[in-house]
This record gives sequence, structure tokens and C-alpha cells, in this order.
Amino acid sequence: MKKTAAGHRYALVLLGAIGAQQTSAAMLSHPLLDVVDINPKPRVFAAALRLDEQEINIGGTAVHVLIYKDANNPAAYTGMLTALPLPQIVVGVGDEVIVTLTNDLAPCAACDTSIHWHGLELDNDSDGTGVTQNRLAPGESYTYRFLAPRPGVFWFHPHMKPGPQAFAGAYGAFIVKDPREQELIDAGKIPSSDSTHTIVLSDIEFDVGGDVGYLDENLNAVPWMVLKNDCAAGDGRSCRRIKDAATVLVNGQATSSEIPAIVARSGAGVRLRLINAATHRYFRLRISGNGADNNLYRIGGEGGLLEFARLEGGVSGNWDTLYNKGEIVIGPSARADVVIVPAGLDGGLISIAGDGYQRGGPSDNNPAGDLLHIVIDNTLSGGPLAIAEGSEILGAGGVENLKDVPITDSFIAPVPILPNPGAGAGSAGETISLQGIAVGQLAIDLVTGRFEDSGPDYTQVPFQDSTRYAATGDTLEVTVTQKTAQHHPFHLHGFSFQPVRILDSSDNVLYEFDYNEFVDVIDIFDGQSAVIRVRLDDRPRITDNRQEAEAPVPGQRFASGGARGRWLFHCHLFLHAALGMISELVVVDTDRDGDGFDTAADCDDFDPGINPAARELGDGVDNDCNGRVDDASPRLRFDHDLPQPRSCVDRRHGECFHVQ
Repeated sequence: MKKTAAGHRYALVLLGAIGAQQTSAAMLSHPLLDVVDINPKPRVFAAALRLDEQEINIGGTAVHVLIYKDANNPAAYTGMLTALPLPQIVVGVGDEVIVTLTNDLAPCAACDTSIHWHGLELDNDSDGTGVTQNRLAPGESYTYRFLAPRPGVFWFHPHMKPGPQAFAGAYGAFIVKDPREQELIDAGKIPSSDSTHTIVLSDIEFDVGGDVGYLDENLNAVPWMVLKNDCAAGDGRSCRRIKDAATVLVNGQATSSEIPAIVARSGAGVRLRLINAATHRYFRLRISGNGADNNLYRIGGEGGLLEFARLEGGVSGNWDTLYNKGEIVIGPSARADVVIVPAGLDGGLISIAGDGYQRGGPSDNNPAGDLLHIVIDNTLSGGPLAIAEGSEILGAGGVENLKDVPITDSFIAPVPILPNPGAGAGSAGETISLQGIAVGQLAIDLVTGRFEDSGPDYTQVPFQDSTRYAATGDTLEVTVTQKTAQHHPFHLHGFSFQPVRILDSSDNVLYEFDYNEFVDVIDIFDGQSAVIRVRLDDRPRITDNRQEAEAPVPGQRFASGGARGRWLFHCHLFLHAALGMISELVVVDTDRDGDGFDTAADCDDFDPGINPAARELGDGVDNDCNGRVDDASPRLRFDHDLPQPRSCVDRRHGECFHVQ
């Protein structure tokens, strides 16, 4: 549908429908597709996804995209769709998640796949990378099983050949709700659940035949992998072609055809969980037409809710963020949880647009245009929401402060955890350098990483000279620096980290972070460094995956040991990671409870009375770690219906949420 003088026809039709129903909901015209939960238990989410092809009508072109399909909702993919049916999974803190992925693609050079649960602190063999599982070939399946550890806005995407698959549409949203949300809603601190929407921003490019790729001089689509391979061979022109794509998508809807709209009451408050799933594009978001308050108030994001609402942007200390205060910049893979308080008369139109952002590279300062509209309907019910910079959300002490913790730990000497030929020397350096070597050659610490094409056996992927090693429980301070001419969004798998300060090229302090937040990606400006702190918290482990040869009992839940393993870190511009700006953190076990067993066999390394040599006590606990409670119960299943060790699954907000 085309634009009208009042905004968008779809928005006006929606406005009339909502007004007639007298609902309090701030309705979104293009919501995500909630994945069907096939497990009836209230704290277990189970689903089946299939990576498959789909034709989507974008502006009259039948585009051949790749998507994660919900196997239990086939009706969602019938007929000629006009937007990507993007999946969304919503769970609570401590919930068990069981997702089986089947690769339904036909064999091709870039068709092996996986799911990486971006930002989640989970069991290592569910991380979905080339060092945690074998790549999933067409026709194969893999089951991911983990606890949702903490609240926040997350997403998922392939990590085997991630560039071409994510560019073609393979991604989805993953939301972990904070158990305090209803309390905050009731207190008028955040908008209602009905007025909360997940917004996935991305882009895509295709030719008249519907083939996805970047257009050449003849307007034919050149596949992402072809350009990447040519770039890696030193063809700078191919390197520059992987850039911001021509068609911007909001929740899978092309904004060139129709801009998604929310209908809301003036003053009621709208909450947007924003996710940037683009492979290259930065989104600089600006709101206009909202009276005197054209601000996007950030209340959280990658690490859950903040202590106090923030207005981002402007100059902080001596650090120029390169965008205006009250705007939001979301780099590739980053997320933000924001609140808008609409203001206006019935039919008023508020716009959220994507302006250009100066970050260097082939797409520097490239605007995205109008992305989302809010249409005012004052016949809706619902009370007002008051928010301003500094408004209390969780309140002081609501997020743990790692910045004041004394640092006594550091990276350790290499301790390989898997049989591995040709292992690199490793590094104990506390500065991680993102670097360019030559055209098509990027690196970390001058080492070109090769994890994206890791081969069929994940146990044989060599460690590198840039690989870092540390032990579970360590708290580290790390400096991530870069001397290139563009920004790099640095992402660490498996662990969230807390930003401490920003340094200039001479290591002078530009900005000290004066608030507490945990994130998993941070944008490193050209010539600058970010100092971060990360605590390698352990987490529960499940022994049901085929890859874990030492698993004593399949399906057994361990209270500890999930942090052990290989965790990638890399630039989240997919091209840069594929060209070598990628390495890993290897987390090794310690016998923390001093009972002589680490978590390869000890099912609770926090309790010295629980280990494979202990005696069963008849206390409803699996004391001897053999998979049976008191040796008389059926084999312990990870489904919350048998007594299990209590485990703290969230320490980010000053308290623990235990699962029993």
C-alpha cells in the first residue's frame, strides 16, 4: 500500500479497527511470529525450527529468502507472503529451552548451518559455532538445550556461513522477560505488556529474478559468498560491495512498500525492544512529530533493564558519540530497550527514522529512511506514563557493579581442553587488537582467524596464537583496541561484560561509564579502545548432546560446568569475522569445591559433598552424580519435575533467581 497525505493507508485502517474495539493495546501492524511451544509444562519451552527457503513478495518481486520456519505452524508459510515471517521466542528467567533445528536446504556451498543464541549465557554445546558443534549439513538435525539465564533482549542466527544466510533472512528474536516486569508496570515505571513490541531491523538486496545478493553493474545479484571469497583473494572492489543493502526491513516488512505502524494513545507510553539483525548496517534512530518530547528513552537492552532511564548520544565526558542526545544508535547485532511517550491529537503521526551514521567503511553515513510510525488514537484506554532522563527503573543497586571489584585474575597459559592437532601458541595479552593486514585480510593480534569454515569435525579446529585462556570464576579486565579507519562491533560469546571506559589512541580516558550495565557487544570507534570487565560465571550443564563423549548419563543435569569450553569473540560485521577478525576465549575448569573432581564428572562443583565418589544420603539429591536421585528414582530428567540442585541463574541485578 502506498503512502497517503496522512501517513500510511495501512496505519489509518488499523486506527479505525482499534478504535472500534476500544482496546488498551498499542497494536503493531507487523508483529513477529511467536514460535509454538509444544511442551505443556509452564517452565519448559520446546519447539522445532527448520531452516528452509521461502518466496516473499517484496515490491512485486518474488524474492528467494532463507528463514527459520516453525515446524509446528505450517500455515504461517502458505501462499505468497509479503514480509519475512520472523520467529520470536519469549521465555522467563530460569526456563528450560529445547529447540531442535533441522536443515531443510538443498546441498550447496553455503548451506551448512546452526543456531547461535546471540548474547545468551548458556551451555557451551548449545552455542552453535564451529568450535562447539559439527556444522549441520542439509538433512541433519541438532537439539539445543539450555536454561535462559537472565533477562534481556537477544536474538538468534546461523554461525556456520552466517553472512549469506543471515543476509537472506535467517534470524529471529529471543526475549527473556524479567520476573519484576509486572511489578514495574503496576508501579507506572514501564509501559504495559500490550504496549511492548519487538522490532527487528535489517536489510536485504536482490535482483529482478528474486535472487538475493549485491547488485553488479548489470543489476544482477552477486551472492554474498562469492563477494567474500573474491574479497579474501585481495579484490578490494568485492570487499566494498558488501555494504548496507538497498531494501530496509522492519520485522521483515520492506519499508519501501509499507512502513509498519503502531496505534497508541497519547501519553500512554510505548516500549520497543529493538534488535539490529543486519549483517553490516548501523541504525541511527531519531523520533520526530512527537511534540516537545522527541526523545527515545533507553531503559535496558542486552543485559536486561537499567537502574535509571537514559538519554543516549551527544558528548559524554570527552567522548563524542557522533549522534545527538535523545537518539539511539544500534550497531550490527546490538539491541536496545526503549520507551516513547506519544503525544498528539487523534490521527497524529509520529515518525521514527534511520539517519546516517558516520562510522567509516563502504556505507559510511548511509541513512535508512522512515522505519516506523506511531498513529495517535485517543479513544484507546490506558493510563499515562511519565518518564524522563534519570527516571527510576530498577533503582540504585539494581544492576551489579563490576567496575569497583578488585581485579586479581588474568588470562592464563594455554590449557587445551580438547584433543587438537596444530594448536596455536595462545596469548595471555590483556589487550585484544582488531586489525587489518591487507586487502581482504583482517585479524586479531595479527592472527587471521579461520573459525567460519571450520570443517566437519569441531574437535579438530586448531587453537590459535591469539586464543585466550582463563578459568571459570575468574573476573578479568580486558582492553579491546583497534587502529582501523572504521568502527567494529566487538562481540563476546557466552559471557556478558560491563563497559568501564573509552580510551583515545594515546590511551587517554575519553569517558568513564557512570552507570552499570552488562552487554555482549560494544562498538569500538576507529583509533579508540574500550576497557571492559567480564566475570566467567559458571552455569548449569546438560549432558544430552551427542557431542559430549564423556557424558556419564545422557539427559543428566549438572549444576555446574556449563561455562567450560570454547567461546568465540569477533567483529560482528559478518564480512570482517569471515575475513579473519575472530578468535576465541577457552574457559577451563577448576575444582572449586576442592573435592578432587572438576565439572567434567562433578555434577555440582559448588558442593564438596556431591561428586562421583560421594555416598548417596537419601536426601532427594544425586549425591554421587550417577544420574539417579538416591539411586532409587528414575533417571533424572531435566524437566523440573524431580528434585534437583538449586542454581543461581542470574547475578546481574543484585540477586539470584533460583530454579528448583
